[in-house]
This record gives sequence, C-alpha cells and structure tokens, in this order.
Amino acid sequence: MPFSQGYRFPLRRRGWERELLRVKPDIIEAGDPYVTGWAALDAGRKLDVPVVGFYHSDLPRLISNRLGSGTDRLVERYVYRLYRRFDQVLAPSRVMAERLTRLGIEHVAVQPLGVDLESFHPRFRDPALRTKLGLDDDTKLLIFVGRGSREKNLHHLLEMARQLGKGYHLLLVGPSMPSQTPDNVSVIDRYTRPRRSPAGSPPATPWFTPAPKRPSGWSRWKRWRAAFR
Repeated sequence: MPFSQGYRFPLRRRGWERELLRVKPDIIEAGDPYVTGWAALDAGRKLDVPVVGFYHSDLPRLISNRLGSGTDRLVERYVYRLYRRFDQVLAPSRVMAERLTRLGIEHVAVQPLGVDLESFHPRFRDPALRTKLGLDDDTKLLIFVGRGSREKNLHHLLEMARQLGKGYHLLLVGPSMPSQTPDNVSVIDRYTRPRRSPAGSPPATPWFTPAPKRPSGWSRWKRWRAAFR
C-alpha cells in the first residue's frame, strides 16, 4: 500500500510489522519497496518465516524519470540493500530479473503476471457503459485502468488510438490522465471500485472515488536517502 500523509517512516514501519506479527503468516510476500517491504523483513526475521519480495517496477528508472538521471546510482544502492535481504525475489519479466541480477541480487526468479479470468469475464459486461460513451455495437472498446504517470508511456497508447481511428474507442480510467486526447478516447480521472453484489451475481456498475493522495516524489526521495544514514 502507498504511504499515507501524516505518518513518519519509522512509525508506519512498526505498525505494519506489528500487524504481521499478530497474523503470524507461514510466508510473507512484499510487493512494495517502501515501508511495507522493510516491515515484512522485520516481521519475517522475528517469526522465522521466509519472506519473498516481488519487484514489479523498475525503481531506478521510475525515480530517474521524475527526479533526473543523477538519482540512478543511489536508487540502485537502495534496491540492492533492500532486495538482497529477501529469501526469494520474484520479477515479472526476464528483463527485470536480469537487472536485479546485475545489481548483485541473488535468488531471483521470473513470475509472469496474469489475469483472473473468473473476475474479468465477458459475462460481467455492462451494456450501460457503451451507452454512456455513445458507442454502437460495432465499435471495439479498449480500456486502460491505472495511474497516468510518466513511466506508463500513455502517449504511445494515445497514438495507437489515433491510428486505429473510427471503429475503436479507448477509455482511460485513473488519476493524472492526459487532458488532450484524440476524439476516440474518453477519460475518467478516478479509480474505480466494484460495489458489493449478492453471491453468484455479476459485480454492480463500478462507482468512482477520488484517487488517494500520495506524497510527492521529493517526499519519498528524502525517506529513501534516510535509509543510508
């Protein structure tokens, strides 16, 4: 989970650690390279259980895109210092695994990402969405859900939509989406969450909630630097 405003790094870390100690898992997987990653390692050591780190983002590249290329080496040191402590490190691609290996991290394995075909199934299609977007039955609807941050390279997606032209429509869902888009692109600049539905029935039409606030890149950068002091 992302940082929350108003919490200091050490306090947040201890809170996650206490929660893990209370649950007493047999194995811990940490998919976050910030507070919860360190808390998982602390709890795993005290519980004497294996801890797995999932490295789903290229952190040095992500940070350099936001703060400049001069940050690469320091972030690489941070990644090495954190992920070398895990019993196993999983990466979603061979490229990402090779980058971790070049940093000197051992016990790296590739775990490709997948899609839950039971949850994301055509039987849950909501015809009302196409009506709201003004699309006919022949128009192919493409949907991207996520953050519109720089590393997502959404300009490539917009160019694809422009070249596809009429007959295709792209819906972007999430915060920080581009404000200037081709005519066949719609934007909902919020996250979505499904309402609860009775057991056995399809999810209700998604409702939209404002994206949770996150600290600026500079705030996170100061926390990372603190790890080396």
